[in-house]
Amino acid sequence: MPITPRHDRRTEAFQQAEADHDIRAQELELRANTEPMRQTQVLTMEAPLHRMAAAEYLHPGGTRTAKVA
Repeated sequence: MPITPRHDRRTEAFQQAEADHDIRAQELELRANTEPMRQTQVLTMEAPLHRMAAAEYLHPGGTRTAKVA
């Protein structure tokens, strides 16, 4: 191991601590964003089902067709 001046070791330690902090902050942000993204995906997948159920409720047994005059 080469001889490193004390200042360089302190700088390395500071940079490592800063990098560790940044990684922890990114992991927390990722966790915070994961659940809302899952909920958005579920709602996006369910939206067509809700529209179809509403259409069936409003027009039971029929299809929605436009009348041409």
